[in-house]
Amino acid sequence: MNAKVISLVVMTAIAICMIVLAAAQPTPYMTFGYIRKGDGNPCNK
Repeated sequence: MNAKVISLVVMTAIAICMIVLAAAQPTPYMTFGYIRKGDGNPCNK
């Protein structure tokens, strides 16, 4: 194989790995509704 082809394959593999890792990041979420502590008092934070 040509050195250019090998470098292209390696760079493509690295790019795919980086995209997969970025897509696997957990997304933040928001909780809606009334949240209360175990003793029944509301959580304000």
